[in-house]
Amino acid sequence: MIYRILKKVRIRQKLIIINLFTTGVTLLLACAVLLANEFVSSRDSLLSTLTAQAEILANNSTAPLAFNDQKAAGETLAALDAFPNIECAIVYGKDGRVFTDYCRADLKGQMLPLPGGEGHSFADGHLNVLRGIVLDGEKIGSIYIRSDLARLYSLMLRDGAIAATTMAIVFSIAFVLLSRLQKVITEPIFGLAQLMLSVSRDRNYSLRADISSEDETGSLAEGFNEMLEQIQRRDMKLQVEIIERKRAEEEIRTLNEELELKVEERTKQLVETQEELVRKEKLAMLGLIAGGMGNELRNPLGVMNNAVFFLESVMPDADETVKEYLEIIRHEIDNSQGIISGLLDYYRIKTPRTEPVPVRELVEQSLARCSVPETIRLRTDLPATPALLHIDPAQLGQVLQNLITNAVQAMPNGGALCVAARRVLSSEFGVLSSNLKAETLAPKPDTDVALTSELKFLGSNSELRTQNSKLDADFYEISVSDTGEGISAENMKQLFQPLFTTRSRGIGLGLAFSKKLAEANGGRIEVASRPGEGTVFTVILPAGEE
Repeated sequence: MIYRILKKVRIRQKLIIINLFTTGVTLLLACAVLLANEFVSSRDSLLSTLTAQAEILANNSTAPLAFNDQKAAGETLAALDAFPNIECAIVYGKDGRVFTDYCRADLKGQMLPLPGGEGHSFADGHLNVLRGIVLDGEKIGSIYIRSDLARLYSLMLRDGAIAATTMAIVFSIAFVLLSRLQKVITEPIFGLAQLMLSVSRDRNYSLRADISSEDETGSLAEGFNEMLEQIQRRDMKLQVEIIERKRAEEEIRTLNEELELKVEERTKQLVETQEELVRKEKLAMLGLIAGGMGNELRNPLGVMNNAVFFLESVMPDADETVKEYLEIIRHEIDNSQGIISGLLDYYRIKTPRTEPVPVRELVEQSLARCSVPETIRLRTDLPATPALLHIDPAQLGQVLQNLITNAVQAMPNGGALCVAARRVLSSEFGVLSSNLKAETLAPKPDTDVALTSELKFLGSNSELRTQNSKLDADFYEISVSDTGEGISAENMKQLFQPLFTTRSRGIGLGLAFSKKLAEANGGRIEVASRPGEGTVFTVILPAGEE
């Protein structure tokens, strides 16, 4: 612990603490030795005194024991009243019975102690002495004396107080002397420390330390001054080199900036070209795969489907397990055919057969074809007046169905789903479709949880006017909003690319297919999302004549 304390204090305090600690330990050990010696001496003195008293009493009790004179023996023991430290004394006969006894006034009436073996012992704060009484070489009895150790403890307490007082006085004198004398060592070191801080703070290497002694601190000051002088010379040389280097670095920086701009421009061109080549190659390969799958897989799937139908026909009484597995096979066949159809449809989008279609009818039919769980609160916000779209109802119905299905899948634990539509004039597209209002998912009291109006678009397909000239007329926005898990900014960049999906099932053609269908009908799709709060997909379509 002393080392941890010394690390946190200044050198003058360290000197005082070290000296006081050394003095204290030495003095404490000396006092401990003296007190231990005094304790042993006092205890031996007490034992000698009590042993002498026991021998005197044994000699004086010889005649009373020989003549069986208990009165004379009691008077002999009564003389112990003059010794306040003696608690009791007992004379035993030859048969071991109590012949006479003595007890100090404050202990009268208490049970007499039982003596141990002959000799002395220190036990339970007492000194016990047992001596034999001998007459003409024959033991005719014994005497037992017990003394307390109060005087011994009193002497030790007094000696301890004297030792503590002596230590306090010595510590005080040592502290005063050390506080004055330590300056001879600490002041030169403190001066060097201050000089070091000034040089470090101001970078002024012209400062020098005062040399006030010829000991190690003086040598340290001389070495420090020599070091400062060398640093000063090197600093001046370094300043000149720095100026020249800065001039060269500035020229290099200018050249690097020009080079970086050129590299960045060329790299951007290369990346765009590479991405376009990869996309075209991927689409070409996907087209070949789709054509091959359409030719090679549909026939086996059809055979498998017929086999399932045949098994169901010939086994009408099959158990539930067999029926369940046949249904699983049929379901997986339908999924496989759906994937093949999706791939083929992506590359064989038919020319839209546009016709005026009511907005409400399009939305309601799309919702009817989707399964919305009870855990999802569904709300629609459609125009009350007749509103027509000039589109292919089958293709746009498939687009809305895909968007609604995606919204439902984004809320596996439930949430709020809102499908809204509103008419927008072409003059409003100075800000594109970022005019989405909070009412697309406006919460009803205690029922709906909605996205906030602060949702900003994290990505969009392209500028509206430059992509579809047909959108110069009025149009409708149909938005599908959910309060699901949202889409990350990283996934937003490749959201409409073919074969991109974040789900374990599916091949990632739904949004890409929906985008192509919307564009084929003269519209487009925009998306806004905030991870953890929800997503809004907006289909922008040309309005029909009402």
